Amino acid sequence: MMHAVETELVNFKRLADDKSIEQRNDLIGHVADLYLLTVERCPSELVATYDDVLIRLADLVETATLKVVSEKIATHDKAPKGFLRRLAVDDIEVARPVIRNAVDLAVDDLISIARLGSKPHLLELADRKALPVEVTDIVVEEGDVEVHHRVCANESAQFSERGFRTLLDSSLTDEVLQERLSTRRDLPAAIVTALVEEASEAVRRKLKSRGFEPAERSLGEAKAIVAERLSADPWLQRYDFDSAARLVGLRARAERLTEPMILDYLRGGQFAEGVAALAIMAEIPMEAVRHWSMRSDPKPFLYVCRALDFGKATVAALLEAGPWLRKLDRQGRSDALQAYELLDPALSRRIIEQLSGSGA
Repeated sequence: MMHAVETELVNFKRLADDKSIEQRNDLIGHVADLYLLTVERCPSELVATYDDVLIRLADLVETATLKVVSEKIATHDKAPKGFLRRLAVDDIEVARPVIRNAVDLAVDDLISIARLGSKPHLLELADRKALPVEVTDIVVEEGDVEVHHRVCANESAQFSERGFRTLLDSSLTDEVLQERLSTRRDLPAAIVTALVEEASEAVRRKLKSRGFEPAERSLGEAKAIVAERLSADPWLQRYDFDSAARLVGLRARAERLTEPMILDYLRGGQFAEGVAALAIMAEIPMEAVRHWSMRSDPKPFLYVCRALDFGKATVAALLEAGPWLRKLDRQGRSDALQAYELLDPALSRRIIEQLSGSGA
């Protein structure tokens, strides 16, 4: 029965013999129109057949034609789900109407688009209405700063605290993103506190004018969250940051800390001592170093190393220690080293000065 219905819709054998792209373009438009006209009365097996036929035709037509079909079918509340998924990972001109408007895309579908799509796909997802938290987390994780700006401006996007924390980290050198983040009404107390502490003076004044003061209670909540994250990660429990800070602090009183000392710590498997020495040399609170050590992204440490004018050997040793020993692959380390070489030392020093002054 299924084969008979499919043959009645489209004769794929004849279509394979016909080299006319115009006929194929016309055909997918006619099939889509027929589906939209009859879907209310279609049994489920016929809907499945339409879905399969449209997916097969999508590989045989021009992008411009597929874009027209996508615009036509994306907003329909009974659009064929498989065909929607197929359109959503096509070129962005085709995918855009579906990513923005299709109501039948499930959360898992949206996550797949975020994982497999290009940056333009992420930008369209960032604009989607009622973006659920599971999807927002992936968009933030996979996206760059432009994506972060876009999704932060989407008032209907739902964020987890992890997602907000990533945006906060991304805003470290981006006052516009800080300001955009400060306008959201769903910020958790700990994120508000951290933002007040880390933001530029202009953004900080705006936050305080809206009544966001870093009260002692909120600061306590923020520190408690950091402690909870540390205890929740068994891998990080192997490092005693408090003891490392005390021991390195004693050494710093007896002699000046140097880059070779840090390199020895890192190569000797003493990650906590190495980052404690970094914190002391850069005059950054150990609490910030703890927080950075929970991240997959080593960027804050790269800023510190660049501000201190460290060589590539030390940075490479850092990227092969601590959390990045398991969170970064070879390509990730290579990318981080390349990013380090492009960092501006003066800008890095300003960032570190800001962090030192804010207690971030």
